[in-house]
Amino acid sequence: MNRWPVLIALLLSLAFCGFFELRARQKYAATQQQIALRQAELQKISDVDAQVQAYQKQKAELQHRIDLLQQIYAAAQKGNH
Repeated sequence: MNRWPVLIALLLSLAFCGFFELRARQKYAATQQQIALRQAELQKISDVDAQVQAYQKQKAELQHRIDLLQQIYAAAQKGNH
């Protein structure tokens, strides 16, 4: 008769541990899903950043050409006077 309380306590303990194991696995899966979403967002942002940097480089090159053309134009205007 002394076995029943021990058996019940053991079963409750196993149920308790199983419940928390299940919750932990669910939280882990949800966290992994959030990580995957954030990594996808980060990749999109990284792609946009690369495009912005390429645009800024192209803009700087074009601005340099414009500056050179303005210098040539200014020199030509001085030569005509």
